[in-house]
Amino acid sequence: EDTNIGSLGHPEVCARPCLFFAAGQCENGDACRFCHLQHNNEVTLRRELRDHLRQMPTDVAKGLILPIIEQKAREFDPSPEAEMALEHLLYNCQPGTCAAI
Repeated sequence: EDTNIGSLGHPEVCARPCLFFAAGQCENGDACRFCHLQHNNEVTLRRELRDHLRQMPTDVAKGLILPIIEQKAREFDPSPEAEMALEHLLYNCQPGTCAAI
């Protein structure tokens, strides 16, 4: 399934829905910064929460984000290559490392 920039992280951390796409009128295509995927009123990480997350100490934020990344990555691509890349990320983002998320 093709996704645009705004759809990355759907549904947990994607941008809000693109109203133009829903109406069949989005002219930005893959470069659109709003989500082109179906939203069903699930709880998503809105601007206020993303700002709060950015202000958290890095280790606290990693503790919240890494399990979600791990789950979504395994669902998206269960291949051995993807598993190796994921393990590398998780290993390098242990507490006290991986300065920025």
